[in-house]
Amino acid sequence: MAGRLVLVGFVLDVNGNEITVKSREGPVVRVVVGPNTELRRRRQRVQVRDVREGDPIVALGRINQQ
Repeated sequence: MAGRLVLVGFVLDVNGNEITVKSREGPVVRVVVGPNTELRRRRQRVQVRDVREGDPIVALGRINQQ
């Protein structure tokens, strides 16, 4: 999975379509939610507006070094 990221951590903030995550490894990472992004909580689809500070998160996606 070259160029792919698996991120595990907790949500620090949600701002529009961006989720700021404190990763288990330590760094703070920004996750951008795109039009094809699927968000789930307990197997149920949710919207980015349903994500809250402190929520656990697992993110799978591409690394973008902007």
